Amino acid sequence: MASTPFLNHIRNYASAGMLASVAGLVTFPILTRNLSIEDYGLVGLVTASLTLAVALGKLGLQHSVIRYYAQSSNNKGPWSLSQLGSTIFLLFAFLALVTTAVWVVLGIKVVPETLDSAKLPALFLAAAGIVFLRLSNSSVINFLRAQERSALVGLYQVCYRFGALAILILSIFAFPQLTPLIFICGLLVAECFAVFLVSRRFRLGAKLKLSGFSLPLTRALLMFGMPLMVLESLGLVLRLSDRYLIEGMLGATELGQYSASYNLTQYLELIVLSGLVQAVKPRYTALWEGEGAAQTEAFLARGLEVCMVVGIPLIVVFSLTAPHLLNILATPKFEAGTVIIPYVATSYLVEGALVFLGAGLYLFKNTRVLMFSSGAATLVNLALNVVLIPKFGIVGAAIATVISILLFGYMVTRAGFSRVSFRINVRPAILITILSVGLYIPLQQLETDVEFFTFFVKGSIATVLMVAGIYIIDDKLAALMRQTVGKLFNRQTG
Repeated sequence: MASTPFLNHIRNYASAGMLASVAGLVTFPILTRNLSIEDYGLVGLVTASLTLAVALGKLGLQHSVIRYYAQSSNNKGPWSLSQLGSTIFLLFAFLALVTTAVWVVLGIKVVPETLDSAKLPALFLAAAGIVFLRLSNSSVINFLRAQERSALVGLYQVCYRFGALAILILSIFAFPQLTPLIFICGLLVAECFAVFLVSRRFRLGAKLKLSGFSLPLTRALLMFGMPLMVLESLGLVLRLSDRYLIEGMLGATELGQYSASYNLTQYLELIVLSGLVQAVKPRYTALWEGEGAAQTEAFLARGLEVCMVVGIPLIVVFSLTAPHLLNILATPKFEAGTVIIPYVATSYLVEGALVFLGAGLYLFKNTRVLMFSSGAATLVNLALNVVLIPKFGIVGAAIATVISILLFGYMVTRAGFSRVSFRINVRPAILITILSVGLYIPLQQLETDVEFFTFFVKGSIATVLMVAGIYIIDDKLAALMRQTVGKLFNRQTG
């Protein structure tokens, strides 16, 4: 596994994200055209709550798997790979049962009374099966990530997305009207299919047995993972609380507008950010354990530079084209929500940079700093939402998200660099930012009478100029581009 080039893992995760996004983009207009704005908002509320429940239920053990697998596989820790596997699998089975039970109670009793919606109990009950499957399967997925079996992890993501799309299309023909409950049940069936397919191909490379369960290892895993669970959960609360506040302060229609644009922007996260997180953490952990600090710091420095040089233009191209894509896919009834897209896209770019900037806290297992930083940012986010939503509507919620994540980024970077520091080359990021802003302002004004033509023209001009800018600014990426084009040319002529 270690001999596989790191860029291949990025490619695998990014390709899976791209394919999953294609499925999502096809799903998007089906939902927005067949559900009312209010029903679409409820679907977004349930799926976002589901993500939060799964994050809480894992107790951060998904991060512990990756960190401790590197030690066990290099024989640097007190526990064997067999003990790690046995302990992790039993813990996740227990957590899946407990979290699902809590989800059912909250979904049937607490949430519907809080939001006064008669549709929510059935939706939460159907989603309980998804909670159980995602939690119980998380042990397998994160062992695969630790082993850097990126192709198989990507296969799981693609199977789930396309399985959900296929079931949704069948539902359109099988039922007279699409409802939120039908859609959630379809997600449950797709999850079953993806879990079955990937679990059959999983091999740990060590014997699993009940006697391998270790209480000391459990304590170590939880001590490392629980602060990261709180971190992840608070991050989701930061991105979820605004939906509850918008629904309470502005109403279901505004929630639907906000959810449509936010959900579209999340496909950017699926392609870029999730690929970074899934590929980068196992790689720098393996470097730290196997080759030492110097190699790890060099990797982090270059990774951050590439993240900025590629990420900033990507955010600009997306912000220019996504509003037109939303109008094409979802009809103009959701157009009012597109004002939040640049803000949300920027927040995802900051999160991507933190994968590198906060590596020191992860490597030195100082995860409590991450937890406290996230807690502070979440409290600031809630306060800002309460102040800004009544004044600026859904834009206020988006601004609150950006400010909170920047605050979190500052705290994490400062603490992370006290452990593992590296030189940040700011020149390429500054140059690409100047180019991006210089292109965004005039292209933003470009409009035609045909929505698709506007989308195509803006996207084409921005992409060509941004790629040219990256080529000029970053010599190593330019060399990679030439190498890729050369391989394609040789393949065609050969």
